[in-house]
Amino acid sequence: MKLSTLKKRAQQATAWRGHSMRWGEPFGNATKQAFGQHGYCRHCKAYVWLDTKPAPNSIGISGLAVAVNCKE
Repeated sequence: MKLSTLKKRAQQATAWRGHSMRWGEPFGNATKQAFGQHGYCRHCKAYVWLDTKPAPNSIGISGLAVAVNCKE
């Protein structure tokens, strides 16, 4: 899945939980292909990780911001 699609879905999920996300710069490999990004809530600092190439036992969107409500 594309990074932009993952970010859009993560933004929807975190907003539903009441978070206001600040996103870091996308990161990638030596060929400059971005495959990951992280973000955190401006209020409670809960995080979210996006990964377009997750391991077989992992998922593309993970972190506290998609699992718990904002404390602010």
